[in-house]
Amino acid sequence: MTVAVRPHTHGVATGDFNGDGNLDLVTDSWGENRLQLVFGDGKGGFQTPGTYVGVGNHPYQRIRVADLNSDRKADIVCTNLEGDNVTILLGDGKGGFRQPPGSPFPCGDSPFNVAIGDVTADGKADLAIVNSPGSTADGSGRNGMTVLMGDGSGAFTPMEGSPFVTREVPNLIAIGDINGDGVGDVVVSSPDTDSVTLFTMGRNASVTSRTTVPIPGRPKGVALVDVDSDGKADIVVTNNAQGCVTVRLSK
Repeated sequence: MTVAVRPHTHGVATGDFNGDGNLDLVTDSWGENRLQLVFGDGKGGFQTPGTYVGVGNHPYQRIRVADLNSDRKADIVCTNLEGDNVTILLGDGKGGFRQPPGSPFPCGDSPFNVAIGDVTADGKADLAIVNSPGSTADGSGRNGMTVLMGDGSGAFTPMEGSPFVTREVPNLIAIGDINGDGVGDVVVSSPDTDSVTLFTMGRNASVTSRTTVPIPGRPKGVALVDVDSDGKADIVVTNNAQGCVTVRLSK
């Protein structure tokens, strides 16, 4: 289906935004600094043109949907590449959205990708964000990974030490419990260095270790999921230069 965005769409996410029990879509119109909501009819059809909601400067690449304030309504997270921040849109369950005080929240240079999960084991959604100025046209700024800790109401504050060091030109990111301690850990891919960076997180809102994991073939797409049912998330990575997928099992 055609979506009326400018100049073209990059990211897409899904959720029930208007409370009718049907899945809806949200995508970016990054040339206009806004997102487009397209409401579904539950039969595979979607109402176009959609409705729009304003965000920050250059909402490029990634959009995520989750319940950020525990009201059982879908909220939206959108990184703003040229704004160096992330917009939080809290849904009212009727198709409307509002930004909480402080949004857009600063999150380091050139936020390129975002994952949602609990990395502090407090039961509240946090954000792990890739900072990748090396992926932009001007290339200025500091590459790394920023953690924004959620307070359960839709507000976020940076974890001390952010942005954390990654390899050069970090790209995609995922959250999962890789050591079975009940705390979400973070992995960031760096295709140009044939590696991923693994951050194990602690209950005291800190990074407890940082490890570089070599993976050949320009690893890009990354997920943390328990593929061998041992209660620990494993690293799954796409190898762009080799046309295959690498799985690294947790110990």
